[in-house]
Amino acid sequence: MTALGLIQQSLCFAFLAAAVAFIPVRYRIYRRLHRRHRKAFDQLRISSPVFLWREDRDAEETAFEGFFSSGKHEELNDRRLTALLRLESSIEWACGGSLLLLLITFLVFRADPGHVWEFLVDLSRY
Repeated sequence: MTALGLIQQSLCFAFLAAAVAFIPVRYRIYRRLHRRHRKAFDQLRISSPVFLWREDRDAEETAFEGFFSSGKHEELNDRRLTALLRLESSIEWACGGSLLLLLITFLVFRADPGHVWEFLVDLSRY
């Protein structure tokens, strides 16, 4: 295998690892809000954590996202929740950055010696 193939496979692995790590962190944020800040959680009208795994965005996901994007979570003064949100942001950056670098290698070198592109296309079908 060539160095380019090894680089592409490493970037693909980093992208997938970050994507897989995102869901458990997201659930920990949900659980922290549910257990420690029940009043704020009840205002969101979330019935169950199922919205975290669904592909379609519904009212629960929108309310959950809106709570954090509006900055209302800062009123809770919860250091652990803030740390989890920073971790989630770091994972999002790692995921996006590795995917961007991977796509740049495809565009610049116009080669796929490790067949990473085929793997990603196959993965997207599931």
